[in-house]
Amino acid sequence: MATTSPDGEQGEAMTDEQDERELDDTSAEIVAEQALEQRPIPFMGDDLAAARTAEGAIYVTLPGMCRALGLNAQAQYRRIGRTSTLAKGLRAIPLDTGSGVKATYCLRVDRVALWLGGIETSRIKPAYRAKIEAYQDELGR
Repeated sequence: MATTSPDGEQGEAMTDEQDERELDDTSAEIVAEQALEQRPIPFMGDDLAAARTAEGAIYVTLPGMCRALGLNAQAQYRRIGRTSTLAKGLRAIPLDTGSGVKATYCLRVDRVALWLGGIETSRIKPAYRAKIEAYQDELGR
């Protein structure tokens, strides 16, 4: 699978279908992995889907985190693709989305703090700013 997308960190959250449709039009390769286990992780009023792979690594869905934080998922995929350390932690993992199993872009949990730390909260809509800062403080750990 591949990654894509617009720059910028602001914008309306996209639906899973929009994420998938637009991400398929890209050129960077994303490693695919299989989940051994999938479960929701309640965090600050959001249920973030997480998966454990055969290697024992834990991944959190990027579309889910972007939706929870009011971020444009396309912009975040693109930013991750430009940062080699983050890109190494991005995987396409088939997950049950409630409407079937779909390949979902997930970020390894040990890369989440780095990803969150790079979000410039001054460029974010005020309604989401405090939540992003709380995620940066808490979820990154």
